[in-house]
Formats: sequence, structure tokens, C-alpha cells
Amino acid sequence: MDVVYKNQLMEHTRSEDATERLKSILRVLKKGGTSSVHHSPAAFRPDDISRNFNDGATSFHLKEYRVHER
Repeated sequence: MDVVYKNQLMEHTRSEDATERLKSILRVLKKGGTSSVHHSPAAFRPDDISRNFNDGATSFHLKEYRVHER
């Protein structure tokens, strides 16, 4: 693929599966291709229904990443 674009998907991925999902991008991306992965940042939320109940993502968002997390 020339371009891989993921928007608002990583927060729905279990932490233990996240690395494999990102590796899959590299597997299908052509040399010189571009990828873009966007997600809800943990610094401002939880950005799902959890925000109505507590300070952590516990509903549809399984993990909200911070900028320094890889």
C-alpha cells in the first residue's frame, strides 16, 4: 500500500495487541509509503462514555495513549 491511515482505532485496541497492529502497517506499506495514525490523547479525557463515570478509560476505549508512549 502507498498510504495507511488509521483514525480513532488505537484506543479500541487492547494494549497487548497494539504493537502487532502497528507492525502490520509496516508489513503492508510499500517502500517510501506513508502512514498516519491518529488517536484520542489521554491528556484530555477519557474521550468515551467513561468520562461520565471516572477519570480512566473503562468503556469503549481500552487504552488512551500519551504522546511519550510507544
